[in-house]
Amino acid sequence: MKKYLLGLFAVILAIGFSAFTKPTKKASSTDFFYAINSGVDLTDETAVENTSNWTSVLDETGCGASTKACKFRSDQSSLSNITIDAVSTGTFYAVTAGGSSVNILQAYNKN
Repeated sequence: MKKYLLGLFAVILAIGFSAFTKPTKKASSTDFFYAINSGVDLTDETAVENTSNWTSVLDETGCGASTKACKFRSDQSSLSNITIDAVSTGTFYAVTAGGSSVNILQAYNKN
């Protein structure tokens, strides 16, 4: 009987603690994704910040979180409404959300 009570207690605790975890924010249907064009020099801050070097894509997949600019999520359907702020990560530049990056909700950088 003790075995069952201990198991039941563990399940109750797991359910109780999971009720207080914050859900991850998913992209909404009004979010837009942009990827940096291939061949752009990621060691050049001006090139990374230039919106003509970015293209609309379907989602953020294909980027790991690290030091090179890759993709970003925005609430804007047009790159003309977006200001990109590139931040040095040593050798390369990555995109940041917030600050002087206007209308960028989340940045996805890569190795």
